Amino acid sequence: MRMMTACMVFLFLFNIMLYGQTLSPTPTPVSKIANTIIVAKSGGEYSKIQEAVDAATTGTVIIIFPGRYEEQVDICGKKNIALVGIGNNKVEIFGQNLKWDGIDYGGSTVFIYGNSSYITLQNLRIVNATSYPYAGVALAFCNAFNCKVVDCEIIGKGRDAVFLYGGKGYTSSANFYTTYIEGGSDVVSVESTGMFFDCYFYVNRPNEEVLYIMRANGDGVTVVNCYFDGVSGNHIANFNSNNDILYFYTNVLSETMTGYASTHGFEYRGYTPTIYYSNFAGDFNVDGTVKAKSINLEKTRWKDWAACAGQPSFVDESTWHPAMDDNMTYMHCTTDTKYLLFEIPYEAGTVLTRLRVKWQAEGKLDGIIMRLVKRNESAAGVSWTIVGKPQTYIDSKGVKQVRVTTYDFTDETMAENYLYSIEIESEKVTSGVKLFSVGAETSKRVY
Repeated sequence: MRMMTACMVFLFLFNIMLYGQTLSPTPTPVSKIANTIIVAKSGGEYSKIQEAVDAATTGTVIIIFPGRYEEQVDICGKKNIALVGIGNNKVEIFGQNLKWDGIDYGGSTVFIYGNSSYITLQNLRIVNATSYPYAGVALAFCNAFNCKVVDCEIIGKGRDAVFLYGGKGYTSSANFYTTYIEGGSDVVSVESTGMFFDCYFYVNRPNEEVLYIMRANGDGVTVVNCYFDGVSGNHIANFNSNNDILYFYTNVLSETMTGYASTHGFEYRGYTPTIYYSNFAGDFNVDGTVKAKSINLEKTRWKDWAACAGQPSFVDESTWHPAMDDNMTYMHCTTDTKYLLFEIPYEAGTVLTRLRVKWQAEGKLDGIIMRLVKRNESAAGVSWTIVGKPQTYIDSKGVKQVRVTTYDFTDETMAENYLYSIEIESEKVTSGVKLFSVGAETSKRVY
């Protein structure tokens, strides 16, 4: 029995580290493998995350079971430890009345500092719920290096969600992957080195910036395949130094982020930083004066099918037509209940976890229905079946905004004898709908 339990914990950790999946939602007594710590509201080795961090040594994996943990977590001088939550952001580290004093980071919900390195945060929801203007930061780094944040939600209700400190001789570096980051004053303040891949930025106060970049020299700030959104009047970046460097590749902007259209949402404040970028996923053309620079980007977990002519594997009665406006290609439909199918190529071991669609209604109550469907190809005459529930997205106010919407469902492991497709159905009440792209996210990279 002890050997079986130990094997179960090993498999659990293997899945956590490689695929971000989990097994049981509640802890059980275990004879665990070396250098793991279990945190749970009850039944774990510790009931507080800070206690587990204090006990961690180099190489420790801290497994945190679901629940709200109302505490501050300080990670000081630790090397190569991981804090991994069970479930999809069901572990919340919640900070309340954590105020920014303008001097240090005592007001941070999670603070990584003191020459800590190779710290991983995964499947966590980190919140600083203090209101503006007195709020501290949700997640702060100071003299912390090669850190990684994966599949998390970082929320600063009143101020910065993330702060990478780089002043007074200090520096920090961290990479963020498939993470939702929401802030009030600045969503992210970067004074050193930060890289963001497939993240969703949201600014919850008007007339603010998503990225406040100061002293971002050296490796600079890299933003790839991200989506920028928020309340009206906001812009992407505010630069506060001539030495700032920004690499900005194939990102998507909501309409609320285009107030500074002449500079694509960048505010220079009198400085002349170096910016390398290609385009905004078709939303803008690149100014011919902008420098071109190639960069060795890490591959993402999204596989997109751009809505160009001939891309869909099936078009219902040719009622969806390829079109182009302002150099943006899309599929256009002005008829109700018409279908598009986008086939998902099979690859052994691939687990489908989420769908994404970029679309725009042309009138009030126009929209789309999105489904993940599959069909057994080894049997004749078998119809399509739906994975999960159909998701309907409509523009209830008729604002005609370009939207990027995601659809989560129970993980679906692709079977070799099945054909999988993303199905888009038109919902036309007033005028019609435009489809710019669809995509699937997997727990195994498909490139």
